[in-house]
Amino acid sequence: MERMKWIDGLKGIACVGIFYHHFFLRYAPESYYGQSAGNLKFFIYLSESPLGFLINGNFWGYMFLLISGYVVCRRVVNTSYGEIPIFTISRYLKLAIPIFISETFYYVFYKLKIGGGAQLFTEADNINSFLIVPKNAFIQVLFFGDTTFAGAFWMMNLVFLGGLLVIALSSLGKNYRNCLMWAFLIFTVILLLRQSYYYSVILFGAFLYCFLDTVKISFPAALQVLGLVLGILLGGYPTGVVPEKGIYSYITFSFISENAAVWHWLGSVLIFVSLFHCRYIKNFLETKTIQWVGGISYIFFVFHNFMRKIFDPLYFAILELFDSQILAIVIGSTVVITALFAFCEIYARTFGVCVSKAIKRFLNYVRIFNARIVKILR
Repeated sequence: MERMKWIDGLKGIACVGIFYHHFFLRYAPESYYGQSAGNLKFFIYLSESPLGFLINGNFWGYMFLLISGYVVCRRVVNTSYGEIPIFTISRYLKLAIPIFISETFYYVFYKLKIGGGAQLFTEADNINSFLIVPKNAFIQVLFFGDTTFAGAFWMMNLVFLGGLLVIALSSLGKNYRNCLMWAFLIFTVILLLRQSYYYSVILFGAFLYCFLDTVKISFPAALQVLGLVLGILLGGYPTGVVPEKGIYSYITFSFISENAAVWHWLGSVLIFVSLFHCRYIKNFLETKTIQWVGGISYIFFVFHNFMRKIFDPLYFAILELFDSQILAIVIGSTVVITALFAFCEIYARTFGVCVSKAIKRFLNYVRIFNARIVKILR
């Protein structure tokens, strides 16, 4: 099936936004917690500014999950029943194997005391044998959201289990597109009422595919711009502080228990739907550079915490040398993201190629096995 390139580009931008969120959360916590965390004025301003959407990891997390639901539903609906189990296995392996490789790096660097040493792990005392790595990567992270190796891995549990839910529902209703669309919408509403915002946005992403593919509508330019502006505004709603002044204080309501979750959910939807109809920005997302970022986005996500942590001593060395937190942040973030991009490119050309070939070979064996079982049953 032909890929939707603009979605790949958007996914790449989301992963970069999540990287900067985690980087600034570590070295400039004012960007998240506001003035209670420090005195860097720019980052204090950023914590309650609409510009904060650029580094608002929670918002980009919603965008990533929305995209996941949309893409998985699209793939299943346009795949034959016989290929759906193959797609499910392939998706599991493509998620788990990079995590395994990443955690292997973590383990080796931890044992060699390179970079942040014991600080590489959130629960270092549990790392006493390499055997924990495959168990964690193939089971604990995807099925239970384990964060021993990286705090960001909590989201992989949502991506995997949410994807399984979309696969199951899409498989049951793939020949009844209208019924499937309403089923996704009903489940989304139920989950929203239960305040399960992350899973609900995954299912709503699946609903959007069914709706936008079935109901052929186009929005005028004015609505596209309005949707993007509102989406960006809501995407910048602060997560770590309760806004008491400024634009966000007007949309902070006491009767909503999680204002940030609600507005980030809605912001991600508005931006996605607006981009779906906005040819100009889609052309930008389909440019060669953005596509390259989109192509390595998952590896970028899996390794970004690891790369940030092993460069942790660099930040403090720059800080001590120049006695400037801003300079240390600028130089440190530039070095880390450059190293990360370089690593992802090397990974794609080495590990990535090997993993892809191994998965294809394994899936061919699965297809042969399935064909033989079907032949016997007949």
